[in-house]
Amino acid sequence: MNFEVLGNNGDYRGTTHPYKISFIWTTYMKTSEQIPNLSHFNLSPFLDILSQSIVDDVFIDILGEIVGMGEITERKYAWHSTKLLDIQLRDLSETIIECTLWENRAEDVHSYVKNNKTGPVILLGSLMRTKKFNGKISVQNSRFSTKLFLNEDIDEISEFKKGMVNTDNLAPCTVTPVVKPTSNKVVTVDDFPLSCFKTIDQLMCIEESTCVMFASILAIQKGIPWFYVGCKGCCGKATPYFNPVTEEIEANKYACDSCEKDETTTSIRYKLQVKVADHTGSTSFLLFDREVIQLIHKSAYELLEQQVQVCFPLILHLFHVSMMNGLNIK
Repeated sequence: MNFEVLGNNGDYRGTTHPYKISFIWTTYMKTSEQIPNLSHFNLSPFLDILSQSIVDDVFIDILGEIVGMGEITERKYAWHSTKLLDIQLRDLSETIIECTLWENRAEDVHSYVKNNKTGPVILLGSLMRTKKFNGKISVQNSRFSTKLFLNEDIDEISEFKKGMVNTDNLAPCTVTPVVKPTSNKVVTVDDFPLSCFKTIDQLMCIEESTCVMFASILAIQKGIPWFYVGCKGCCGKATPYFNPVTEEIEANKYACDSCEKDETTTSIRYKLQVKVADHTGSTSFLLFDREVIQLIHKSAYELLEQQVQVCFPLILHLFHVSMMNGLNIK
């Protein structure tokens, strides 16, 4: 009850349906055991995935044999370490696609493949993401929605095994190591030389990268919230805590999806969108806590304590003063 029906837009939609149901604070939901648990997968051929010129932000299902696997590595992401595993999958057309698995799913697949002695490992990934980087398309799991099935008694996996050419299901699994350049060094912005300099028009042509840019701050986007309630553990966004027992949102309590904590301590943090420009064009940048504090020497909490109606003029004034003084931000 009391939900919204909206256009099905945004990143990584569950389906291609033009509309979606959105739960809001006043939504009431009750589950029923009578709802059937239907297994249905809309499998995407690897050739179709790799031939995409523009990656469609819709979750996909994939099915293939694991033919290559690297070792689990750790990467700094959003102020905390996360584990990842690179594997290679091959479908019945002999097409191979790169796949990256994160966190618990990386550990589960790595352990299963290492201990498997009974034949090839067939992986079915439900609700996977497509990723395009440096012109190359790969797939990876999403944080919350992806489900992985390894050699399970599922019709799609059984049919895949029957279609495999010259495969003895009793033969030991042979997985080729995936070797990629690795480094234990934690990369920071200061590590990028001026050879990484990009103009705004060059930035618009890049799918994903880290670079150096020199631009002037022209204005602050006033119609967008300039702060958020962040988790102190990971700095991710904290949401009001919903008590499943009382089915109510509890005041002054927050949960963090990134840390997977039902209750967490929070802090007010900057998330300021500004318009910047150089000699090639203009775009919008998001400045977070560290960058804004460097400019105005005030925390978001201190600024929020002041009169709300003067917040933006004050920030704008301090920005102008900082820029006139030649202050640079990395």
